[in-house]
Amino acid sequence: MFKVRLNLKTISALIAFSLVILPQFYLLEGQAQGAKAAAKIVIKKERQSIRVPPRVRAKMKDFTQVLQMVKLTPLVNDQEEVVGVELNEISEKDITTVLKAQNGDVVKEVRVFRKKNGKVETTTYPITSASDIMGMYSALQEATSVDVDLKRGKTILPMTYVLD
Repeated sequence: MFKVRLNLKTISALIAFSLVILPQFYLLEGQAQGAKAAAKIVIKKERQSIRVPPRVRAKMKDFTQVLQMVKLTPLVNDQEEVVGVELNEISEKDITTVLKAQNGDVVKEVRVFRKKNGKVETTTYPITSASDIMGMYSALQEATSVDVDLKRGKTILPMTYVLD
């Protein structure tokens, strides 16, 4: 057994190392593992464009009716933050046949396109809370099209829903 004498400067350096450097190392290691996991997700490169018929748009006007057609379950990460919604208990056939959504699909953000003063404006709505969903839903009332990336298992399905 041997003795080590530490002075105040060495102790301060060790504390700084344990508080600053080590957490960053583990963070980077976690990001690397996350990158490996992300590499397993297959992304379909072509965005599928779907013209939404007026009868389906009419059904989507009333948010209460939408909530009766599909259950929106918050998707929570390890830090207990909402990072999207999962579509479940889809009862409306038009959602699966026309919009190509399925039970278990995950939506993390929605990009809404609308015309204002002759120009097209784009607003991105990350889905992190119920108020995000309400804000996005009210913007949909004036939308000309909507981009949604449906995550189905390990596959991302880029969709554009044309509303005008």
